[in-house]
Amino acid sequence: MTGSSEYLREPHETLQEIVARLDPILNPHGFHFDTEYNAVSSSGPFENGHYERSPIRIGLIVRGTHLGCPIYEYGKHHIGHNELLEHLGRAEDALLRFDERLDKRELVTKDGRDVVDALVADIEDIILPTILDDRKSFKKAVKAAHRKNLAEMGIK
Repeated sequence: MTGSSEYLREPHETLQEIVARLDPILNPHGFHFDTEYNAVSSSGPFENGHYERSPIRIGLIVRGTHLGCPIYEYGKHHIGHNELLEHLGRAEDALLRFDERLDKRELVTKDGRDVVDALVADIEDIILPTILDDRKSFKKAVKAAHRKNLAEMGIK
């Protein structure tokens, strides 16, 4: 039987590998990563955390050894990777997608590359330039998508 610390090591090591890839891209622009939780839920071990440059946060979660859907926040508003890129008008350019089919619910890539490579490319080529060069568009996209998601759930 695997000990609990060993059981939690997989998501921790995987998240740290992803952070090591994103730090050189995000740190020079004032983003810093903080780990939030390393725990076990009903779906198994996970670790999550976020990059923050207030009021913007980029949330990451790893379940087992698999990256989950990144979350983007602006203040109290938050959305997933697909929604952000759709509201920025860049969904066709994105390499990473969250496959929301109930039998999948996983990250997939447009061209078959590794999901972390695709996330790095989307952040480097689409998301970070939008934050740096057109922060109002980023804010508007996050808020609009957040409101749309709430409306779809019947919440005002």
